[in-house]
Amino acid sequence: MELDLEQIAEGVLKAGETRAKDVIALLDLLRLLERLHQQVRDQYFHQALPSTRRELYKLLQSMEEAGGWPYIPRMTLQELISRYQGDPD
Repeated sequence: MELDLEQIAEGVLKAGETRAKDVIALLDLLRLLERLHQQVRDQYFHQALPSTRRELYKLLQSMEEAGGWPYIPRMTLQELISRYQGDPD
């Protein structure tokens, strides 16, 4: 991973660590990451998409080798509720 990306990753993990006991602050951090994901995708990634089949093939091949499409999964309300089923409090 490039140095700037490593520094970003370290910063995000440190932000998570400092907020580890504050679920609202952690939710804010996750929302920020989602917003950044959307901005990078919409402002830069879409503009950089290949314009030829050969370039598209290279991109798809790279994605397959490196783990596919980046995705930020969300916890559904049902998943959240299921964590507390059977909890007397």
